[in-house]
Amino acid sequence: MNAWLENFQIDVGRALLDLEQGWGMPTSWYHDRYVYEFELDTIWNREWQYVGPRSKLSRPGDMLTAELGRVPVVVVCGEDGTLKGFVNVCRHRGHPVVREDGNGRAMVCPYHGWTYRLDGSLKRAPESDGEPGFDLGQLGLMEVSVDSWGHAVFANPDPDAPAFRDAHPRFDEVTQSRGLTPDLGAYLFKRRIEYDANANWKLWYDNNVECYHCSRIHGASFSAAYNVAPGQFKSFELDRLMSYSFQAMEDDHDDVLRSSNYRSMQLFPGITMIQQDDMMVLSQMLPRGPDRTVSVMDYFIESGADDDRFNRWVDLWHQTFSEDLTAAANQHRGMCSGRLEKSRFVTTRERPMVFINRVILNAYQAGLNRGAAPLMR
Repeated sequence: MNAWLENFQIDVGRALLDLEQGWGMPTSWYHDRYVYEFELDTIWNREWQYVGPRSKLSRPGDMLTAELGRVPVVVVCGEDGTLKGFVNVCRHRGHPVVREDGNGRAMVCPYHGWTYRLDGSLKRAPESDGEPGFDLGQLGLMEVSVDSWGHAVFANPDPDAPAFRDAHPRFDEVTQSRGLTPDLGAYLFKRRIEYDANANWKLWYDNNVECYHCSRIHGASFSAAYNVAPGQFKSFELDRLMSYSFQAMEDDHDDVLRSSNYRSMQLFPGITMIQQDDMMVLSQMLPRGPDRTVSVMDYFIESGADDDRFNRWVDLWHQTFSEDLTAAANQHRGMCSGRLEKSRFVTTRERPMVFINRVILNAYQAGLNRGAAPLMR
């Protein structure tokens, strides 16, 4: 282990002790390039993440592209309806094989025309017949792990990763206990919105799991529809997942948006699943640099719900996330100032955030024990 990793291992152990006293990680970890590279290898290149709606992979030949950590992937519906995932990198010279979501009988690299079957095997490489030692059978696309639940398709860039339900052994139990349904007839995919935050992914994660800030910056958005008063909503944390539920908001006006049955689950790292009045939201956080995070939000309308009401809910969520973008960017600038060594949490109000920080630090330790070694100074 090199000197950087040795020092980082000591600092991670100290950060875990500090967290128990209500202190956050060193603020330098929110913008340090080497910490970010370590996180890509330790977390984002090795964990299950949400890719997209199952409805986009309903027919043989359907293809869904995504980028998980630094690994581009494509998930394909095979001839038998089975989902398979691959690293979206041509075995010839690294060009993406599939450039966008769609449907086809094969995957054809647009650069030189190398053609792959839906099972990932190489079918044809133009003008390779006379190439010495050229074996089509050895040049198929590299596989990634794929699984699904209801409308959600998940993938893991690590082909040797534990199965999804081994990585999250309480997943089915918690979805059932929280009333989250996998019924494909219950919702219909409507639209995707991406939110580009000028902030480190850990700050965006913190913001998404705590509601200490809700009444202050979401007064006309989230806080108007959900009961965010202390003690009026519930959360619990288990293994590497957490769940929220909000009590019903009563109102005499039928046209006013008020949540009556919100329930959610968040899976590390960055998967969010929400089912509530008129809609479902499936989301994935995507780190794009030490100071940039993209959140992909897929909105589904509940079967039988009114389109206008659904669109109003989407507008409310859009306003909420737009307010979060400003808050997270402002916070990130503060973290980069060099004047704040670490944050002091209010643990009685930010318990879910403390939980997520602990999960992150535990993932750091797992990576260190595994011998993760990103590009170092």
